[in-house]
Amino acid sequence: MEARGALRASRSARIRLGAAPSAVFPLFTPEGERRWVEGWNPESVYPADGAAELHSVFLTHNHAAQPSIWAIVGLDAEHFRVSYLRAAPDSHVAFIAVECVEDGPGRTVATVSYTFTGLSAAGNDYVAGFTPEHYGEWIGQWEVAINRYLDSLRHASKMA
Repeated sequence: MEARGALRASRSARIRLGAAPSAVFPLFTPEGERRWVEGWNPESVYPADGAAELHSVFLTHNHAAQPSIWAIVGLDAEHFRVSYLRAAPDSHVAFIAVECVEDGPGRTVATVSYTFTGLSAAGNDYVAGFTPEHYGEWIGQWEVAINRYLDSLRHASKMA
């Protein structure tokens, strides 16, 4: 791993979601993301049950099968805030923060912020790819996926 000349990029975007923060916030936990992220399959290291708590640790695997190590480094569930550290050891480190605030009855604005730092030439290439435009499109896909999930819940409750 060659960390000299590390590239860093910070990005932030807001997404609008069709449910109250109390319903939306759990979707930004390791287990909650299973509901709306296709292929998301975190492997809990601690605690074993995968509960979202301060200093929880879990792994995810990318297409190259190298695990990324994640830790919850900040959690304020009462105010709908969570932050993570994600390390892909041969590539990059990312600090991730999510904050959900009410945007009227049954609506939430979630601010999703990432700070990426390359750990290698490949990691710098990864970081360089997160242009403001790419980041906006990427987080925009989150908005679509989460709202689709929330719509499916509303539809299911009407059918019940």
